[in-house]
Amino acid sequence: MSARVLVALLLTGRLLSAQEIRLDDYLRQVRARHPVARQAQLIVDVAEAEVRGAGGAFEPSLSASWDSKTFGGKSYYDELGVKLSVPTALGVDFKLGYDRAAGANLNPESALPKNGLWSAGVSIPIGQRMLTDERRTAVEVARAGRVNAEGERTASLNKLTLTAAKDWALWYETERRATLGREGVTLAEFRLGAVRSRVRNGDAAGIDTVEALLEVERRTVTRLEADAAAYSARLAAGLHLWDEAGRAAELVPGQRPAPSAPQLQFTDSAQIDRWIALADRSHPDLIKLSAKVRQSEAQRTFAMQALLPAIALDLSSIGGSANEAVGASSRDFKGGASAKLAPLLVKDRAKFSQASAKLERDRLEFERVRRETTNAIRDAARTLAALGAQVARQESAVDYARQLRDGEQQRFDAGESSLLLVNLRERTLLDEQGKLAALEAKRHAAEAALAVAVGIFPLAAR
Repeated sequence: MSARVLVALLLTGRLLSAQEIRLDDYLRQVRARHPVARQAQLIVDVAEAEVRGAGGAFEPSLSASWDSKTFGGKSYYDELGVKLSVPTALGVDFKLGYDRAAGANLNPESALPKNGLWSAGVSIPIGQRMLTDERRTAVEVARAGRVNAEGERTASLNKLTLTAAKDWALWYETERRATLGREGVTLAEFRLGAVRSRVRNGDAAGIDTVEALLEVERRTVTRLEADAAAYSARLAAGLHLWDEAGRAAELVPGQRPAPSAPQLQFTDSAQIDRWIALADRSHPDLIKLSAKVRQSEAQRTFAMQALLPAIALDLSSIGGSANEAVGASSRDFKGGASAKLAPLLVKDRAKFSQASAKLERDRLEFERVRRETTNAIRDAARTLAALGAQVARQESAVDYARQLRDGEQQRFDAGESSLLLVNLRERTLLDEQGKLAALEAKRHAAEAALAVAVGIFPLAAR
């Protein structure tokens, strides 16, 4: 095998065989199985339980009471009452009741038909608690809390994603440098053997052997450094992997990060505007703050209705047996009203002012974070665009360096150049390839950073 063929095979990676893992597959596994992802889901589960708990305030309630007295063989009184109350989200409560009373010493007000008395009616708030009340406010706050929990979950996942993407990118760079280091040593050792053969045949000076040995030692030191860095980066990347049972997993021996084409392409400023619009709807920080605004609005509405007079009407249609003396009319009813108002409303006005200030604070915080999010998207997009241009230029630099090395190799094979110049050309090529690996790693990390800035992963399909 000639030196030229060996170089081509090594630098195209055809002599290497290992299982590869793509960045998108790696991140999907991290987001699905990492403990942080499971903990984030528990936040949502707790919020769901709080919504169900708040909705329990509208659960129908059934109550019953029985009071009886018998003394000396005489029944003084025997009273039974059963009530069913059905609250609604409109603040109106429907009520159904049955009362029965008997005995020699009943209070005249408690006199009822022999078969008892049925009642059906409503309780209607007027003024205070008409727009909202404690129950409806609690449900609204809990629902907004669930949205906030979803935002918390997404924010935790996005933070985890960005950290994992950066670790994968560092692993990719160091693994690529380690591969280049091994290739460089292999090439240097191959040339050392070739030089020794030429020296034995009298076609080269003995000093060329020293030059070849020096290059082997220099590249071996570089390879050892690159291997150590790749090992550390591999450990860091593997720390993010867990299996479906929640147990710590590891990278498969021989597994390495796979080169992959860019997932995101920056085209024009209109694309940035689309990403900003997408972030307005989907960024977890904005979702959380929007939920906080909803909670504050609900609390402010509840505080505002406390400034109104508290008036409640209770109306019930009642009826018993038609042939009883009591309750014979079909138009019989039972009703009541209550009203309450604090003349100065000092406490209620203070609560309303406090709720209004909190709402304004949350709205200002939303606008501040929205502006920071917009700026982060613009910065991440421009960074990605710059890295894309750098990668393209660096690929050209690698190609030019390879041409120079190949040309110098041809001159050396023809006896028109020296081993020193060949080594210098090849050293330049290895350096340029290392720079390309670093830029590709930065571009992968920048793609993840842009997706996190927008608030959605993966962003490539958006």
